[in-house]
Amino acid sequence: MTPRQIESTRKKIKSIRAALFDKYFGREIVPIKKYEYSNLDIPEFAAYFNYSAQNDKLFDFSEWLIAFENSDRFQDIKNRFIQINKKLHDNNDHKTHRALLAECWEIEKT
Repeated sequence: MTPRQIESTRKKIKSIRAALFDKYFGREIVPIKKYEYSNLDIPEFAAYFNYSAQNDKLFDFSEWLIAFENSDRFQDIKNRFIQINKKLHDNNDHKTHRALLAECWEIEKT
């Protein structure tokens, strides 16, 4: 994969849902009790994701994704995003809900 392809993929990865990482790498999908923005966020959606790290044509991408997923920056962002979405799931206060959504949108911009 060329650096340009990796950069393009990196931008696309921002929209990939957590369950898809697990499906891609053949890991067990563990549902998280969190706020779901759409059907794309539910773990069952991963059943329709047909890509796998086992595909030889995706070797370079898989290597990059492993490094990306294990980076401190990604782990920090992922953990922060999950914590906010857990709070959103249990929140009934409109003002707090809006503030938490705004924080999620800021994270998605990074």
